Amino acid sequence: MKNNIMEQKLIMTKGLPGAGKSTFANQEIINNPGKYKRINRDDLRRMIDVGTFSGDAERHIIEIRDYLIKYFLRNK
Repeated sequence: MKNNIMEQKLIMTKGLPGAGKSTFANQEIINNPGKYKRINRDDLRRMIDVGTFSGDAERHIIEIRDYLIKYFLRNK
């Protein structure tokens, strides 16, 4: 009997500014077209609040980030 379980992978990066997290993530997307999605709080902040950090808005940024992660994991 063939196993029909799909493998999914979530790669999370964390580190100091300038450590290469975005470079790594962007390179993975370039090297693997259609395989990965990049979800980044800094990018979401730029979209929603012109890139400024606000404690009030950060809760919404995290909710949006979490929604996007769940969406792409469910809809591979």
